[in-house]
Amino acid sequence: MENNILILQSIIEDFIRTKANGKVLSLGNELKLYYISTLVDTDFITRDLQKVYFDKNIDFDSYFKSLANKITLNETIESIKIGLIKGDIISIYKNQLFKITGAEKTESRGVPEVEREVSFEGGMEGFNEASLTNVNLVAQYYRQPTLVVKNFTVGTVTHNTVALLYDSNYVDENLLKEVTDRLNNINVPAVQALNGLQQLLWKNQLLIPRMLVTQRPDRVTDYLTKGKIILFLDGTATALIIPVQFHDFMKTVDDEYLLPIPALFLMILRYLALILSIMLPSAYVAIVSYNPEILRIQLSLSISSSRSGVPYPSFIEVFIMLLLMEFLVEASIRLPKSIGQTATTVGGLILGQAAIQAHLVSNIMIIIVSTVAISNFMIPAISMNLSVRVAKYGLLFLVSFTGVYGIYLGLYCLTCYMFSIKTFNVPYFNPVENISIKGFKSFFRKGHSDEV
Repeated sequence: MENNILILQSIIEDFIRTKANGKVLSLGNELKLYYISTLVDTDFITRDLQKVYFDKNIDFDSYFKSLANKITLNETIESIKIGLIKGDIISIYKNQLFKITGAEKTESRGVPEVEREVSFEGGMEGFNEASLTNVNLVAQYYRQPTLVVKNFTVGTVTHNTVALLYDSNYVDENLLKEVTDRLNNINVPAVQALNGLQQLLWKNQLLIPRMLVTQRPDRVTDYLTKGKIILFLDGTATALIIPVQFHDFMKTVDDEYLLPIPALFLMILRYLALILSIMLPSAYVAIVSYNPEILRIQLSLSISSSRSGVPYPSFIEVFIMLLLMEFLVEASIRLPKSIGQTATTVGGLILGQAAIQAHLVSNIMIIIVSTVAISNFMIPAISMNLSVRVAKYGLLFLVSFTGVYGIYLGLYCLTCYMFSIKTFNVPYFNPVENISIKGFKSFFRKGHSDEV
């Protein structure tokens, strides 16, 4: 047994010496500490180990054994090394090997303001890149003893920490088991973002997102009461919510904070924007190129006169303008904030005016593209926003060959596909099942019990 401890001690010392900031600290003849100084809170070592060790009024033996965990010979050398890299302290005390956790140094930018999901009434605090900070932020607002936190490690090279949260009173045990099994079975070198993690948890996500990413603690606490599971990943300033349905991507926290009628009005506007974003470019191509008789004669003549001199068919016209709009949107994201909005606004005005004067597009096309762009930005969830931006091109391509019939066919196929999706055995798109008199009553009686 003692020989094994000496072998482990020799391996740990050799490993520490390979690190530029590896430290070996000896306290008397009985205690020796191994750690990496840049990863460990040195105040913890001074305050909780050195001072206590030399304080004659404290029983250090009992104190140390309550602070540290004994390392068994079953633990691998690799796991001990990974612990040192994560900020653990390995110690030799009275010829026994111990591990001290919770002393790691955490560098974070504090609790930032929410930038992606701005609310009229909600709080301004958002998540940051440290999962421990995010867990504490949720616990601060969700004061329930039934809140459970479990930690997992993903990435065979990076060893990222994933924190899993749920309320044991509401969570479905089968769902919890399936999610934990999938986390334990992840076998990739690195997981750098929650969007990458969700693709590992649920494969074959080609277009429609199956899990919701949010930056708001108040949204997370609301979903905890509905039996959802929350995931945090070190290095990502968001939370992943499992499972969700399509309507969750169209909701905002303001739907809970605002009065029922204004909240319902905004919800209807979002769904109207969703329909316009997907259908408007395709409807323009179908009507102009195939079925102009659908419109009133005055409007048809107005569109025809605005397209006089345009050398391309309507499909090419729409495709060019939508592509230019995508360029502007991406440029606004990649450019520095100080010049991004100005550059894209000026660029959009110049390109639009120049395209009209050069007779590359019609006046009505500028209105349609602007409407589509505004409608896209009304979709709250960024992942669903991107999916809608891509989906409209598929419908546009189909309509360019089939006319109005292509709109019906494309929407039918998209709807059937959405109804076929299930996420962890939860129907992704089933509005009929979710509509009920009780649901309407609860929406319009926010904050009131049924007895009132």
